[in-house]
Amino acid sequence: MKILGICTSNNSCSVAISDHSSVLAANYNVEPAMQAQYLVCMIKKTMMQAKVTFEDIDYLAVTQGPGSFTGIRVGLAAALGIITVSKIVPIVISDFEVLKFLIKQQIKGVNIAFAIINAYRNKVYLQKFDFNSSSSFQAVLIDATEAVNLILNTKSLSGCAGNATKMIYELLVTTTTTIPNNIFFLPRFAYYDARPVCRLAYQLLASKQSYSTELCPLYICNRDFKHWKLEYR
Repeated sequence: MKILGICTSNNSCSVAISDHSSVLAANYNVEPAMQAQYLVCMIKKTMMQAKVTFEDIDYLAVTQGPGSFTGIRVGLAAALGIITVSKIVPIVISDFEVLKFLIKQQIKGVNIAFAIINAYRNKVYLQKFDFNSSSSFQAVLIDATEAVNLILNTKSLSGCAGNATKMIYELLVTTTTTIPNNIFFLPRFAYYDARPVCRLAYQLLASKQSYSTELCPLYICNRDFKHWKLEYR
């Protein structure tokens, strides 16, 4: 089972190819807002390094945001072009889910995950995940101070990750004299590449969980989110 992973949400560009959960090749470009220029070449380069063709690829996992909206559309448009002329099955993954996956891998026994993405102007995109519950929390666009209060009110073992984590931590330090010992911040996951996207896609497939195939960016506004659908059939 070979998976092509594309991640363009973090104002950067990354491509990876995995065979089941093992990454065969990966490339990452950190130049901001250059996804349109580099993505196609990076896909070709990564496929050459992994010694595969499009006929060998079974699934294409791509991030849908939120994040760099232009970059997200570049990634989704590339995915649309690939699956239109092939039999590759798309797996569309929110960046919240990628961060949840990374937090779960990093913190043993974690109960709550906060995926926090910078929306600028002192606002963040936030989604809370409870690993002990089947219910889900809606992704929201909120003030950074409101996010701090939400995190402080959580008593379970919690992990926070995303490119707004540093801002939230600094605000939290000014709010309380002592950081609660049940809250862990993971600054190393402020940015990530396509490798965990491939691994998460494989986990969804291996565990027979449902996943989205709709190539549409995740747009969050006014405490709600919308999917803008790109037709490919």
